[in-house]
Amino acid sequence: LYFRNRISVEIFHALSDGAGAIWFFETLIYHYMTIKYRELLPEDFPYISHKASMSQKTADSFE
Repeated sequence: LYFRNRISVEIFHALSDGAGAIWFFETLIYHYMTIKYRELLPEDFPYISHKASMSQKTADSFE
């Protein structure tokens, strides 16, 4: 949800904890910036990296 210069995200606590919500929000903003301001960003603009292993990122914790 966005309005003027504000983005807000509501996430039901059963779907994600606070850390997951922050990772989602950081990723959302990162991709917005890289699309909107592509021509202003340096070539070596860092890729967002979360502190999780590949198995943690791809695991289905609901199993």
